[in-house]
Amino acid sequence: MKKRINSFKNPVFAIVFSLVFFYPALSLAQDHYEDQQITLKKTSAEITLDGHIDEAAWFAGDPAEDFWQYFPQDTTLANPQTEIYMTYDEKFLYIAAKCYSVNNNYITPSLRRDYRAGGNDNLTFVIDPFQDNTNAFVFGMNPYGVTREALIANGGNSGRDWNGAWDNKWKGNSAIHEGYWACELAIPFSTLRFKEGSKEWNFNSYRFDTQTNTNSTWQRIPRQQIIMTLAHMGKMVWEEPLQKNGSNISIIPYASGSFVQNTEDNLDPEFSGNAGLDAKVAITSGLNLDLTVNPDFSQVEVDRQVINLDRF
Repeated sequence: MKKRINSFKNPVFAIVFSLVFFYPALSLAQDHYEDQQITLKKTSAEITLDGHIDEAAWFAGDPAEDFWQYFPQDTTLANPQTEIYMTYDEKFLYIAAKCYSVNNNYITPSLRRDYRAGGNDNLTFVIDPFQDNTNAFVFGMNPYGVTREALIANGGNSGRDWNGAWDNKWKGNSAIHEGYWACELAIPFSTLRFKEGSKEWNFNSYRFDTQTNTNSTWQRIPRQQIIMTLAHMGKMVWEEPLQKNGSNISIIPYASGSFVQNTEDNLDPEFSGNAGLDAKVAITSGLNLDLTVNPDFSQVEVDRQVINLDRF
């Protein structure tokens, strides 16, 4: 009498079956949890920020592509896809992106600067020059050329780590094309903080697409983590080590005045005025000098600036 063997209960068969059918998928997932990288080639060509991405300098290095879906699930590649190109010269970091879409019915609830990412089409770039997975610079654009910038602290693990009050100098433009929208950015190196001689920075990008109701990221992020987390970052690899680019000095002057006249008592009018300035000077990549002359205390109740005395 022959004994029937249940192949699924046979340990040898189970091991072979797992290796053949599941190992390739597991290997693919593991590869995309590892750091991806984008290479930047230096250029001397002029970059026109018009949202058309037609300069040859954009395509000299390797782009950031193969975005992964973050919402509603994190196990598949995004559809439609996003492509990011970068280059640089002595003064600027240039970033361009193509955001493919199923149609051109893009949503933006406001044309106000520093918009919130949720509920509209947009793309965000997260840059961590110190590779500490703790602090980062954020720049974003939408299909209509509206910009936003912010700082991330404490690893970006909660909404409290987002500082949208940060503003600095940079420029960009967007354009809508058939089947995709594109943006081009120029960020001065003087706007960023980094170590002289840097060869790599951490980088990630995330996109909100209202056409398909999906969110996607370049470096794959698990669903149980917030989309702006700095725990999962890819790499920006520079063709040449970076050199310092001038001083980072911010000067904010103010002037105020008032005029009062009591017409009932026929008194002479009273004039008053005040002026002063605040200045921030970057002494090193990690040390600031804050100066003030005749501070404007009328703004103190809305001043979001905070001195950070924690370990980071």
